[in-house]
Amino acid sequence: MSFYARTFGKDAIVAAMDRIPAELRAEIAFEDGLPRLMPNVWYDIRVAHAMVDEMLGHAPVSGQATLAREAARAGVAESARGIYRFVLMQVASPELYARHVQRLWRLLHDCGTREIRIVSPGEADSEIRDWPGHHPLLCVFTNETMAALFEVMGARNVVIRRELCVSENAPLCRTHISWTMR
Repeated sequence: MSFYARTFGKDAIVAAMDRIPAELRAEIAFEDGLPRLMPNVWYDIRVAHAMVDEMLGHAPVSGQATLAREAARAGVAESARGIYRFVLMQVASPELYARHVQRLWRLLHDCGTREIRIVSPGEADSEIRDWPGHHPLLCVFTNETMAALFEVMGARNVVIRRELCVSENAPLCRTHISWTMR
């Protein structure tokens, strides 16, 4: 939310939240004038969909992926500070992330299967299956977050390439990611 507030201003957030149906808006808490989904509380996925639609969906389609990318990078930068950044840089690796991605996925989602397979040094395939909460922009955001995390872990020249997406009637979402290590 901080990214959106810096980019578009708090008034734009308030206007976006006002457009969300009242029954969904009731699940959104506000802190310092910014909407917050409550951490560690399961909420109706329609709330996240409505927020994404209202906050990013207004941009031209060609710019939505860019906004999602910038928001993901800002979110990772904001949450990967201090000791978390140190741990990610010193201990974490793409291989470790791949081994534990389903457990991490479950911290954020109550359904769906996430898998990352390292296919060769510096290359992996990420797949998400059976995710009823899928949303085209959340899918982009998920991939961009993965890329930003890889960069914090020391990866360079990170490139993500979406290969399949349920938004395009595929049975799953698959993204190929490549990188070099410093």
